[in-house]
Amino acid sequence: MRRRSKLTELSKTVIDYFCSKIELSQSQIAELLEVDKSFISRVRSGERELSSFHLERLAEALGVNVGVMLIDASKPTKPLPPDLQKIADLCEKAILTADRAINELKSEPVRRRAS
Repeated sequence: MRRRSKLTELSKTVIDYFCSKIELSQSQIAELLEVDKSFISRVRSGERELSSFHLERLAEALGVNVGVMLIDASKPTKPLPPDLQKIADLCEKAILTADRAINELKSEPVRRRAS
């Protein structure tokens, strides 16, 4: 039996997240990504992986960056031990802070230097 890569597992987790928590059907996800529904089915079964393009497209649909989406999609269903939960919370806070800073920089007008 072939062992699944971390990207394969992550891809499956993201699609499962969109299907269950965001309540999108596989057909809706396929339409969003402009791929065939069978591709989404193969991702869920661990036969295929999402590319960085697919992950960016899904995050854009949620209006968040890829890091934030992956944090949400990868949250454990069972509570973590307190020490690990504290680390997870700090990581999430750091990513959200960086995301806000990036969005602020993107919204600032570009200033040109006087020649």
